[in-house]
Amino acid sequence: MSYSQAKAFVLMFLCGYAFLGILAHATSRGEEDVYPIFSWFLFVNVPPHMQSGFDVNILSVSGKPVAQPNEILVRPEIFALNGLMTRDIISLKRDLARAVIEHRTGDIAILRARLESHFHSKTVYMLSETRYDALDYFLTKQVATSTPIVTFTTP
Repeated sequence: MSYSQAKAFVLMFLCGYAFLGILAHATSRGEEDVYPIFSWFLFVNVPPHMQSGFDVNILSVSGKPVAQPNEILVRPEIFALNGLMTRDIISLKRDLARAVIEHRTGDIAILRARLESHFHSKTVYMLSETRYDALDYFLTKQVATSTPIVTFTTP
């Protein structure tokens, strides 16, 4: 390939790539960029400084209080995933918290039964909303605030 052919190829490639990027940007829905084809920015959405999530902390097992309440995912001897992925438990906790906050008793019963089917013994657990700085949490596992929502006991 000669220099003039390579120059023409690079120029046509860049023009075609720009055209595809503009076309993808014009036809895409929402604010997301079409990453593999074209991306105007490296990060379209920056997460907020403070983030929040929902935790289920174990308070007592078989009538014995737990000295240091732990999140259910770090206590496999009490709570087993039984084929579920961690993300499934995270969405289950979120859905249960929303149902409790919105006072949807039918959904609460269904979601509690789904969550409680993974406990090995009679357990008292607390659902709480946790706010944290993502970087601090990654480095030190420290949360900013933890607000209790409700306490349940498994059957």
